[in-house]
Amino acid sequence: MWISEIVLNTLAFYSEKKTKVKSMGDNKKSSSMNKTEKFVNLLHVISQAPGRKIGYQELHRVLGNPSRASFHKLVAELKSGTAFMPPLLSESKHQSLEDRIYKLNSKAWDNFVTAGSEGYFFLEAFRRLGKIINSDYTKLNFEDVIEFEGRKVVDLDRKFMYLSKIDAKVTPKLTHMVDQLVTALLEHRQVKIIYKPTGLQGEYERIIEPLTLCQYRDDLYIMCYKVEAGEKIFRNYKISRIDDLEIQEDNFEYPSSSKWNPEKDYKNASGLINGKSETALIKVYGPTRQIFEEKNFFNNLLVQNSDEFSKYQCTYTSLNEFVGQLFVYAEDIEILAPKELKDAFTEKALKALSINKVKIDKKAA
Repeated sequence: MWISEIVLNTLAFYSEKKTKVKSMGDNKKSSSMNKTEKFVNLLHVISQAPGRKIGYQELHRVLGNPSRASFHKLVAELKSGTAFMPPLLSESKHQSLEDRIYKLNSKAWDNFVTAGSEGYFFLEAFRRLGKIINSDYTKLNFEDVIEFEGRKVVDLDRKFMYLSKIDAKVTPKLTHMVDQLVTALLEHRQVKIIYKPTGLQGEYERIIEPLTLCQYRDDLYIMCYKVEAGEKIFRNYKISRIDDLEIQEDNFEYPSSSKWNPEKDYKNASGLINGKSETALIKVYGPTRQIFEEKNFFNNLLVQNSDEFSKYQCTYTSLNEFVGQLFVYAEDIEILAPKELKDAFTEKALKALSINKVKIDKKAA
């Protein structure tokens, strides 16, 4: 299913009525769009408009060219708010309707972005998604059939896709865990989890303060503070390894951006493992050279290019994670520094040969 349909189906839950409106695209074809979808369209347009404000004509178009009575009713809801949305618009006091300016309510916008409830969460998710599906490249809107350069475009779910050969197994239990963690994230509530760590016997109980729901290597993780003996210790837990959880009554204060900024904090990180940044120097040979040119691989910086190889400087925060990533291209990689990385890489290669019962010339190795 095309991803916009998934989000819109969720959004429809928060809308009580559906009405017939004109399409948001340039074509004149009618389409069924509910009130929530209209408001999401408005948020997408006004959030990118200069000064976050638009005129009457643009607002009328974005809301689907409704009748005058319907327009005033929609604007009244946008100014006062609804059950699933804060008041989003303020209106200038021009007597002439055509001269009025509609501006995004900045206070409500802050509430919207910080996702104060489940409804806001899905609206914000769709706002971000809308920047992609309404891009100039695809001219996508909410219809099953759209036009691009005068031609009808169909079968979007087959023409645009994300391909992954390794998918996490989605079970009803995992879905329940994610739903509960999303609720705790939005309500700033502590959570008690029962966790089964990898390679260890038994399980243990933890009280956590969830910070960020993160997808990494086709699995979901919860970045959080573990609360223990009055201290808060940062941890990552793989959600599929949480055996049980319970949302607690206690709220917590979500940290400011100066204390928790995952995009900034993980800029040089090796996946989910963050720590002291180390620098590696490697040579890349063969077809992998082109792959490294196409990817931002561990902040790779090209320092030398010859007919035989490319030399890169990379940064990493986890030795094991970096070795694992490099090992995908093992036949084309030569590690120059540091020695610790070279030794770990070589040891992994020798273990792979040994477990596959390949005879190793230890002197040559």
